[in-house]
Amino acid sequence: NRAEGVKNAKMMYGKIAVAVLPTKSANPHIAVAQGANALLHLKDVTASFVISEGEKGAVISGRSLGDISVQLILEKLGGGGHLTVAGAQLNNMGIKDGLNELTKAIKEYMEEGEG
Repeated sequence: NRAEGVKNAKMMYGKIAVAVLPTKSANPHIAVAQGANALLHLKDVTASFVISEGEKGAVISGRSLGDISVQLILEKLGGGGHLTVAGAQLNNMGIKDGLNELTKAIKEYMEEGEG
């Protein structure tokens, strides 16, 4: 599941990888964290986000090498964390809507000149 999501990751702004884990895992919080970590090892990726379905809604994990604040991006979705490690739980929101909200948050962050 994690490998499939990483393989199908989409790039934004040439340096942000966004992936969807296609099937629900037994522990989605761990799966998205591991996926986000794995994406940081890809060439040119300085930040990564992975989204999956959790028990209460979409679960997102973000990782960064430090140039982009995944914390500020995920705070826009009600999440939090630190500059390089952050997460969000989007209760009552499916993966498709969660991905749309994540994409909007990334665009807002980049347009604000933060990244």
